[in-house]
Amino acid sequence: SSSHNTDSGRGIVEGTMVTARLNVRVHRSGLMTVAAVLLCVFVLSSPASALFSSRPYFTYLNKDNYEKTIYTNQTLGSKAPIWVVVFMDNSCPACKSIENSFNAAADQLVAMGAANIGIVDAVTFPKPAAIEAIRHVPTIKLFHTPSALNEVYPNSDNGFKAPEFLHWVLRKLPGRFLHLTPSNFDAFASNQVPRFILFSDKWLVSGVLRSASLHTEGMCHWGIVESSSANSKPILEKMGVVKTPALFFIGHNGTLEDAELLPGIVSITRNADMMSWIRHRIVRSEGKEIEPLKPTSPAGRGMST
Repeated sequence: SSSHNTDSGRGIVEGTMVTARLNVRVHRSGLMTVAAVLLCVFVLSSPASALFSSRPYFTYLNKDNYEKTIYTNQTLGSKAPIWVVVFMDNSCPACKSIENSFNAAADQLVAMGAANIGIVDAVTFPKPAAIEAIRHVPTIKLFHTPSALNEVYPNSDNGFKAPEFLHWVLRKLPGRFLHLTPSNFDAFASNQVPRFILFSDKWLVSGVLRSASLHTEGMCHWGIVESSSANSKPILEKMGVVKTPALFFIGHNGTLEDAELLPGIVSITRNADMMSWIRHRIVRSEGKEIEPLKPTSPAGRGMST
């Protein structure tokens, strides 16, 4: 997002406060005048009129909870929750224009368990905006670990599109297996980006697959289904999984019907063979060559951890 004003966006100027004064002259009908003013103030300040207020899972951040919510959690390292934060202003036309598209993207991120969504009214609560050096609204920022990788989405205002934003966020989560459940599986599986779906007992991920997820950062997404859970039965039936571990690949713009199963995953004795299978699927889907994937963990059998 640019740091200067645009026709649709609004710049934030430090030290500037806009105030409105109401001069009410009390006379014989003074009570009615005051009542009318109070009613007007109530309607204008109603949360229903605020932008980004239609989703129950949005967390509203202010000067009191911002740093504790965003930065204290980042001390947890790779277990820290991911946050997508929108810095906005209720009177900003550009903020209004992206609201519906952002909500659609946020619905999918939350459904997949990929990120939490935070909202900051940068005018009402300027402290969080000052911490992040936000000079323009709307600005959308992604927070994950390490904190040095925190980034501003480049198309926060003009040209914002939900699919592109969703892809951008998921590409920034290297080595993360999204935990898939019946409530978020379809959202993950219908994503247009190449993706791998692992069925494994007790969320176990082998060193070779963890390595593969890191090596393929920006090229595909990884999800994992806890196959021993009773809640996963509908997913197992949908995918026809009868034995685990199992690894599926769905290519670019593919559907569940196009899912390809890695044959003999349990009997594979060489990590290099698994890496080769993964690499060839990505190359075929993306239509471009990539560097050979090299396992960073000692060779092992199948999915042993």
